[in-house]
Amino acid sequence: QFTKDLQPFTYIEVPKAWNKQGNFRYSFPAFGYATYRLHIYHDPKYVGQIKTLIMPYVHTAYTLWVNGKIISQNGKVGTSKSSMIPFQLPVITQFVINSTVTEVVLHISNFQQRTGGILRSIKYGNYDIINKQYELDLFITLFVTAALFIILLYHIGLFVVNKGYKPNLYFAFFCAIIGFRLLLTDEKLFVKAVPSLPWDMYLRMEYSTLLFAVISFSHFIDGLYPKMFNKIILRAIDIYFSLFFIFELVVPISYASYALVYIQIGLIVVSLYILFIYPVP
Repeated sequence: QFTKDLQPFTYIEVPKAWNKQGNFRYSFPAFGYATYRLHIYHDPKYVGQIKTLIMPYVHTAYTLWVNGKIISQNGKVGTSKSSMIPFQLPVITQFVINSTVTEVVLHISNFQQRTGGILRSIKYGNYDIINKQYELDLFITLFVTAALFIILLYHIGLFVVNKGYKPNLYFAFFCAIIGFRLLLTDEKLFVKAVPSLPWDMYLRMEYSTLLFAVISFSHFIDGLYPKMFNKIILRAIDIYFSLFFIFELVVPISYASYALVYIQIGLIVVSLYILFIYPVP
């Protein structure tokens, strides 16, 4: 299925989106499909050993082959939007070294996001080392999420004790949003826990957490320093990010992906404004 309109092979930088490769002869669009191929040369003494891979999620579906055998898959790879099924989830997988040369082939297709290809490093090695790395990443995610949950409960308690002091409520809301966002990104623990939702819903939730995090944190700062935060700017922040929230809900996910750039620009502007008004001791 990957035999039409082939370009001559070329070496590209990995991890990096295939449409962000700036120093190559060919210009690759974000939407499309590709085959990555890698040969790993082993010392003969390693033949027969089992090796482990942490395969990160890619944009936006893949099939991973090692020596002609599928060892990992996300969604369904296709040559068009209608023929592929997007899905994103990091996977730990293993294979046996059966010769001194291992051929790794990765089919990837993307017709949904503004960047395509491998954006995160593929980790390879012995099971003990790779599994420890995975467990460390998982522990950090769970630890930070749990810490945010404790802070959330603490500030809700302060909100009740202080008879409705709103900055406490806004900061609790901010902690809840960031905690949920951690479960949607990196290890994608929420996707693992609830794998049956449509793929685009996970991405819309991920984008929405960024929007509401900016709004809630802006109101938190305004509550702390009501005389310093310009009310017109605060209202503009509410309107700007709320409009993007509505936009993210109603448009196809490919358009929502491109809108992320403008959301990030808005985030930078708001951050700079908050730093500007924040009182220096």
